[in-house]
Amino acid sequence: MLRKRYLGLGATNKHDRSKALDLLGFQSQLVFNTFGVGYILEQENGDDPDFA
Repeated sequence: MLRKRYLGLGATNKHDRSKALDLLGFQSQLVFNTFGVGYILEQENGDDPDFA
């Protein structure tokens, strides 16, 4: 499950997202806006996967 980004189940399809959350055992979801997406992508593609 490391760095699937947009290829992960439910990443871009809202109908698949419920299935993905069910499979992972989540009961709820917290959604953030995309204001900080530049920083997040920078860190996700960085050299420290533990931090990402």
